[in-house]
Amino acid sequence: LFQICKTYVIINSAYIIGFLCLKIQRKAKIKGIFEREKNMKLGIIGASNRRGTLAAYAAGVKGCFEEIKLYDDKENVATAEAMDLNQALSTVSSTKAVGVSSIAEMADCGVIFSVYSVNYQEIKDRKKELQMNYEMAVKACKEIKENCKDAVVMVSVNPVDTFTYVYRQLLECDESKVLGVGASDTIRFKWALGEVTGKDAKKFDALCAGKAGHGIQLYGDIKYDGAKFEITDEQKKQVEDLCVGWFKTWGAQKAGISADITLANAFADMAEAVAKDSGLKTACSTAMASKIGYNDCAMTFDVVLGKEGVKEICTPVASEEEAGFLSLFAGKIKESIDSI
Repeated sequence: LFQICKTYVIINSAYIIGFLCLKIQRKAKIKGIFEREKNMKLGIIGASNRRGTLAAYAAGVKGCFEEIKLYDDKENVATAEAMDLNQALSTVSSTKAVGVSSIAEMADCGVIFSVYSVNYQEIKDRKKELQMNYEMAVKACKEIKENCKDAVVMVSVNPVDTFTYVYRQLLECDESKVLGVGASDTIRFKWALGEVTGKDAKKFDALCAGKAGHGIQLYGDIKYDGAKFEITDEQKKQVEDLCVGWFKTWGAQKAGISADITLANAFADMAEAVAKDSGLKTACSTAMASKIGYNDCAMTFDVVLGKEGVKEICTPVASEEEAGFLSLFAGKIKESIDSI
């Protein structure tokens, strides 16, 4: 009886100790995730660019960054924008903002977002714009490479696919670490699908792939609420007309701005995915396009994001015609890269 009781006590003690160890391990893991989110900082290069400040606010509202650092060649602008951002976030988030005088001060940022570029609305010569943006990219990448070598770098410089590839070359880092914010076309595609079908746009899984700003809508792999979703030829035409019509109406306003709110929303989702290591599937421009056959360029495809950037690129489901357009886009992007 004594031996039976002794064995029972030993077994139960081992069970209790094992249970407590698992509980401690789980708490430590949760704490580690929380601390990583809370301590991660975001750097924005180009604070005088409307795109950058909108992106900073959208990311700040999510509350997954401890601090947002704003840099601009005009230091007073970076300071003023940070003051405004702090005030705006104070009632919705614990994220703080600060203006910095150099990119070197972003050494502790886990994510860097560069919108450092000339105003394309003011530069009518596209070759000149390309060269000026390249010169600014060289300056930014030199500082990032020297001071922020572990950061995931996101880019929104016109043209996005070209400069996603350029940044990756200049930084000489793994291609998974540089992402172009190129989901705006996909967001617009989902919006149009919702408008035409009467469905909730948030529940669509669809992709506008290839060249950011001029992508191809892929109709063969649309999903709605996780299930395959097919649309008629008439609905397809309505979706395409709606997207084209949106651009015509928007351009006719002659507002002198780009669609920065849509882009800021896309960026904030991407930045949150890195901060939380969430495995979010989203569209972005990436040089990892080489893994699915599009070499020597960056292109926009669905990817899975985590703390180190792109964890996986998703092979698109494309018809023969759509695949032809993707190959054409790859050639155009290469031409743009080679022209610099």
